Amino acid sequence: MKLVEPGGVPSTGFVERSAREARKTAPIADYAPFVDGAGRLFAELVQARDGATSEGVARVIFEAATDDTDRLRYLGTENIAPLVAARRQTSEEAYLALMRSRFAPRL
Repeated sequence: MKLVEPGGVPSTGFVERSAREARKTAPIADYAPFVDGAGRLFAELVQARDGATSEGVARVIFEAATDDTDRLRYLGTENIAPLVAARRQTSEEAYLALMRSRFAPRL
């Protein structure tokens, strides 16, 4: 078993698909702070995806599938590294506080 940590890749169309899906349902006022925070975080990830490509992620997936090691985790893109590092190097409480501050600082 291998795990490739996701990251922002412009050619996947994730943001566009997510926006289309979001327009299909009426907004829920109580979720507005979370939705706004998530939008800001995704915008940061879009800005930070310097050079990230689908081909690069495919290479990481291929490496994970064929490297004959017991390594479990791989980074699909380098732009996700700070969030992955925060998860691995902090306590559960500190990580949750970080994610809450990034996704929904008003909650």
